[in-house]
Amino acid sequence: MEQARRGRTAAAGPGNRTIATTLLELLAVRGRAGARDRALRALGLPEGGLSEAPAWLEGESLDRMFQAVDLDAGLARAIGHRLCAPDATGLQLYGLGLATPEKAYRRIQALLPRATREAQWRVESMGDAQAVLVFEPGDDPAVDDGADSGRGATGGSRGGGRAASLHCALRTGQLEAIPGLYGLLPARVTSSACLAQGDDVCRYAIDWQRAGHRGLAVGAAGGFVAALLTSAAAWLAVSLTAGWGSLLALALGSLGVAAGRAFDLHRQLAAVAGARRGHLALFDQVDAVLAEKLDQISRIDATLEQGAGALRRGSRESTFDEDPLAIVDLRRLVARAIEKASPQVVDWAEIRFECDERLRKVACEPVQIEQVVDELLQNAIEASLGAGDAPEIRISLRNVSRGVELTIEDQGHGMEPGEVDETFDPFFDEKAVGLDRGFGLPVCLRIVEAHGGELRIANPVRGGTKVTILLPADADASPDPKGD
Repeated sequence: MEQARRGRTAAAGPGNRTIATTLLELLAVRGRAGARDRALRALGLPEGGLSEAPAWLEGESLDRMFQAVDLDAGLARAIGHRLCAPDATGLQLYGLGLATPEKAYRRIQALLPRATREAQWRVESMGDAQAVLVFEPGDDPAVDDGADSGRGATGGSRGGGRAASLHCALRTGQLEAIPGLYGLLPARVTSSACLAQGDDVCRYAIDWQRAGHRGLAVGAAGGFVAALLTSAAAWLAVSLTAGWGSLLALALGSLGVAAGRAFDLHRQLAAVAGARRGHLALFDQVDAVLAEKLDQISRIDATLEQGAGALRRGSRESTFDEDPLAIVDLRRLVARAIEKASPQVVDWAEIRFECDERLRKVACEPVQIEQVVDELLQNAIEASLGAGDAPEIRISLRNVSRGVELTIEDQGHGMEPGEVDETFDPFFDEKAVGLDRGFGLPVCLRIVEAHGGELRIANPVRGGTKVTILLPADADASPDPKGD
């Protein structure tokens, strides 16, 4: 279970395509059109192709981009800051419920993008506005290849290298910027171990939510120096009495301290203003997503209502191929879904299908139920990525007292216990658990319930995810051992 949990956590979070997109945006904002074009060419994608690319680009894509634009540590750090801007991470904060910096740092794996899918953040300690986080490159073959070649592929090389240094600067920028999501000043981040220096991991000590005194310190030092110079001038020239010289020195010192406090207050207010602007951008995002989800739910409701009405009125004698309202043997439907999905798992995973010999038939809309099976099977395939050698996806159909039960079980990363119920929320971020294909589990649930059935999700003891669908059997149809 621990291995499955760690595998699921490692797979969570935005893909590295987000980093590439942010780099292109910053280059465009800074007027470096030539560098932006070189970065795109390094990816090997046409203009606009990045938007259609998968969430995870191939191992060395980011390193090629960094090399093409001659990226420096300052710009890499700026990319990290931009990746943590409120408008960039707002929906993740909304979906994950990260109300404090502590929670954000604890869930950084799901919140922020990283260079490779296999890389993993680990919280070593968490205290009062302090934390120690460890970044592990993971068992990515591209990492080792990059280390051997000296290029530091994907920021995870264990032999140092400029690419690893740039990725470390990017991560530092992300860690610094997280408190800004809550109107706080940037965190202070120090590194005690670094992949770029040949260590096995990067270890970051983070200190945040402290009152800023940089301006105060500078102002006090300036005021003290001014006071010393004034006192010296008054003593040497004997043009001012000692009393007036002391008063002037005190005034200059006080002015320096006041200026320093004003500078610190300005920084704090700027941080709060930035967070508030991000919150406004978040409201716009939530409003747009809400409108889209409501439209989607309305269309689904209309479709299901039509289907339910037709089921109530439809003929019980219609056939699978002639009418969408049919008395269906589910083994045909499941077998077709497996046949469509099999090319995706050839040579790396195995789909096992078991079925009762005399399976009872169900009355349903085959198109809708087949869509549900396709969705759940795709989810199982995605969850099985990186789940060891030749993971199994088990599908079964069996008769139960209330009808026919369909079970799809994988050996993948599984879900946290608290996430099982949330997966049926239309606004739940499903990407963290590999459930982001097609129309999603909420719609699967509504389709199954419209047929009078049930849909359940469980975490088996041996790991992975088990999804069970119960559909009522048709009372008038006798089971057919051949599925004809």
